[in-house]
Amino acid sequence: TEFWYAEVEYPTVEAARSWQPAAVGLADYLNDEVTDQPGQSMGAYWEQTRG
Repeated sequence: TEFWYAEVEYPTVEAARSWQPAAVGLADYLNDEVTDQPGQSMGAYWEQTRG
């Protein structure tokens, strides 16, 4: 499977959590929010694929 990774920076946690990808035409690419889910970080990905 393909792996897509996007990292978006915001000035506050509230701003980050309220952002909607669909509002800027990115819903097809950024529709699965995994922030704070165990095993879903870039570090976890590297460990799983390059262990």
